[in-house]
Amino acid sequence: MIYKISELIGKQAITLPDAGERGVILGVFFDKVLTKCKGFLLLSNDDENRYYINFNDFSALSGDAAMIRSASCLKEEFSVSLAESPINHPAFNQDGRALGIIRDIAMDGARVLSFVTDGKIEIPVGTLLARSESIVVFNDTGKPLKIKPPKKQKLTENIASGEAKSVAAKAEAPKSDSHSQGVQTRMIPFGRLRPNDADVGGAKVSDPFISKYSFLLGKRLQRSIYAEGGRLIGKENDLVTEKTIGLAKESGKLAAVALHSL
Repeated sequence: MIYKISELIGKQAITLPDAGERGVILGVFFDKVLTKCKGFLLLSNDDENRYYINFNDFSALSGDAAMIRSASCLKEEFSVSLAESPINHPAFNQDGRALGIIRDIAMDGARVLSFVTDGKIEIPVGTLLARSESIVVFNDTGKPLKIKPPKKQKLTENIASGEAKSVAAKAEAPKSDSHSQGVQTRMIPFGRLRPNDADVGGAKVSDPFISKYSFLLGKRLQRSIYAEGGRLIGKENDLVTEKTIGLAKESGKLAAVALHSL
C-alpha cells in the first residue's frame, strides 16, 4: 500500500469491535534511522486525551477512517524510544546546500520510501546522512558517503603517573572552611542550558507545544473553526499558522483543526 503521511494526519480513528470514535491522528513516529513507521499519536475529539498506537495495531489505514483492532491498543506512552517526524524540518545536502523543507513522507506500509520537499523533490530514504531535532542532512552525491568520527585524543601519561599527580594535588589542596564543608557542586548537562519560553535578545523562543504540531502548519482549513463561545479560530481557506494552533489549544479545538485541514 503506497501512501503519504499527509493522507493520515487528521484522519478519524475508530476502534473495533465497539465502533468507538477515538479521535484523530495527529502525529507519526519512526525508528531512530527514519526507515520505518513505528506508531502514531492520537488526539481525542475533545482534546482531553492523547494516545499512542503501534503501527501493527491498525487493521486498516487506507479508508476514510483509520481502523484500530481494539481499544486495548491505545497506550499512554510508547515502550521504546522513537524518533518524531521530520516534517517541516529544513533539509540540506552534505555540502550545506538547501534542499527545501520536508513537507511529506512517502510510505509503503510501514516502510519509508522517500521524503518530499516543498519543491516537490523526492529524496530517497537511503540517502539520509544525519539528523537532529530540527535539521535533516542527505547525501546527494550518488555514492556512499560516511561521516568520519572525531579522532580520540591520545593519552600522554600512563595511569601510574596520573594517580601520582592526583595524590599530590589532594595533598596541596587547601582545607575547606566550615562554611563550605558538606557543600557539593554538580555539572549541568549542556542540553539543559537553554532558556524557557521567553524573550531572549529580542527574539521570541518558539513554544515547545507548537513545535509538536508543526505538521499542521501551512495546511488549509476546509471549514471555519470556532471556539465554544463563538470566537473565531480560523476561517475557511485560511492557512494554519502558529496562532491558529495556539488558539485551538486554548479552546480545545486541536482535533477539529486537524480534522478539517488539508
